[in-house]
Amino acid sequence: MAIVKAPLKTDAAGRCSRWRVILYNPATHKQEWHTVQGNRRDAEAFERDQETRLSKGTYIARAKRLTIAQIAESFLKECKARSRRTSTVLNYSSVLEGYILPKFGTWEAGTVRKSDVRAWLSELLESKGKSVELVNRIVRVFKTLLFHGVLDLEVIERNVLLRFKQYERTATSPGRRANRAAFTEDEIQRLLSVDRPPLLHRDAAWRGLRPSMAGCGSQGRLGGDCADMGLARESVHASQDCSRKPDHSTIWLGD
Repeated sequence: MAIVKAPLKTDAAGRCSRWRVILYNPATHKQEWHTVQGNRRDAEAFERDQETRLSKGTYIARAKRLTIAQIAESFLKECKARSRRTSTVLNYSSVLEGYILPKFGTWEAGTVRKSDVRAWLSELLESKGKSVELVNRIVRVFKTLLFHGVLDLEVIERNVLLRFKQYERTATSPGRRANRAAFTEDEIQRLLSVDRPPLLHRDAAWRGLRPSMAGCGSQGRLGGDCADMGLARESVHASQDCSRKPDHSTIWLGD
């Protein structure tokens, strides 16, 4: 076994960010070359890890190894073969082609480490200003892709993103923030007191009326004496009269 320098053209003089790790596979009686991104310590750690796998019999020969791009191609074919929803397949395709494959497409799946993914996601959040929702969607798709390599193709020993925690949104996070809280009584009274009140869509009484479920209906009408309703009694019920045309719907509110 040996470690050989393989510097990139963009590396500064005296520095090396790519290494070749040469292993001897006793099963095939051949030497196998592996590429490791990082410094010499990363290459040495990879060499020790492969030696451990060889001794345990869990080593995957290079001939059976696949890149992330090859696993992604198999994954999308599997999704279509299993008749996954079109929206689901499109979501996977957009995340893979737009983010994961440009970064990790040429990487051997077994060489991807959690630290590599975490550093890349942090760059997307901090340097490129991507939203937390998008980054978490990337995490979910990447994790599903690696599960395909572990369980279906059996070309990866483990999923490095198995216990990867999703990012939490902060006050400074970019992107839209949806208000999913219920309307307060004062807000509802003000909505119902205007000359042309908004059309309140159907909603379960136990869940409350949420802002995301209220829209402006140009032809909508409210039935009942809404301005004098006692909303504090928590007995409001919303129902829609479906006998009318969609643009002439009526929401009846009553206790």
